[in-house]
Parts: sequence; C-alpha cells; structure tokens
Amino acid sequence: MNNFKVALTIGHSKESPGAVNQGYMINEYEICKKITDYAANCFPKEYDLCIEDNWTLGQEKDKIDKFKADVIVENHMNFASDTKKTGIMTIYEKDNAESMLLAFAVHEKLILALLRQDLGVINHETIKGWREWVSFFLFDKIKYQNRFGFDVPTILTEIDYISNSDVAEMIMDKNEDFIKKAGKAIADGIIKYNEDKLNKGMIT
Repeated sequence: MNNFKVALTIGHSKESPGAVNQGYMINEYEICKKITDYAANCFPKEYDLCIEDNWTLGQEKDKIDKFKADVIVENHMNFASDTKKTGIMTIYEKDNAESMLLAFAVHEKLILALLRQDLGVINHETIKGWREWVSFFLFDKIKYQNRFGFDVPTILTEIDYISNSDVAEMIMDKNEDFIKKAGKAIADGIIKYNEDKLNKGMIT
C-alpha cells in the first residue's frame, strides 16, 4: 500500500502574516506555523508530508501538484473587532463529499481537544467577507489532483480567534498546550479520515 500523502499549508507568510493581535504582539502566521509544524510531528511513518505557506495565491502550486497529495489542510486563525468572539470552524469545498468528510473528522478532533465553542463545519460558498476571497482561491481557483486523478479533498481550519484575549493568553502560555493540542488534533483528524477510508476499502 502506498503511503498516505498529506499537504499541510499555512494560509499566510512572514511577509503577509494575516491577523495580528497587537495587544499580545502575536500574528496568525507565526501561530499557525507552530500548530502546523507540531501537527507534522504527530503522523506515523506511513504518512508522507508536504508543508508550505502562502500557497492560496498560487506560489506553491507546482510543488503541491508534483506532490500529489491525498488531502490538503490549510490552517488559519480568525479575527474580530469584538475581543470576546470565539469559536472554531472548519470550511470544506461545496459539493465535494470527501472534503466534507475530512472537515468533519478534523473539526471533531479540534473541538474535543481544545474545548472551545463549536462554530460548525460549513461549505465554502456560505463564507462572506475577506474569507470569501481566501475560499475562492483555495476551493475554486486552484485545483489539485491526487495520484488517482481525482480532486484532492481540501479544507480550511479556523482555529479560534487570535483577537480573543483568552485565546491569546493560552497561545502565550510557555507550555504551548493550546498549540500542541491543536496540532495533534489536526493530525488525529486526518488519520481518522484515512483509517475510515481504509476500513471501507477505498484506498489502495
């Protein structure tokens, strides 16, 4: 059996760090990078990994195309002017059943691990505001195929609100429990998705 191929992507970069919590001097990119890097260390040897950042604009399309991922998970944190707003959501590609199954598997693990408000698993066409633009690039503009020639199940996680002071406090904790739990939950969700497919005889 071939190794299961996972592309973990960070939705921003050092040059474009995404949302910033000025009060705590933390930004979306550096936190999501830590979470993604930790997730990468939680997979068994039967998984091949590709980690990239800022690929929603297409900079890394050729590399990810060549990798032929079985799943793509892009990690973000949300932001709101209301510093009390909180919750985790996971976004999947509308009309892609495998994307939805992957989203539910990862989302469930994130909620159980972090014990934060559940904002649900939603399809990308319901997203409004600036995330609508991100979703367009992630789900509509850039299309990837796996080694079998099928569209790669792709999801976007929103790992709570970086603008929330309680979340920021947890992120700043020196033990990095929030980061470690989030990273492991993402890996566990992907592994569960793969194992469910293996049990159904859908992967060779």
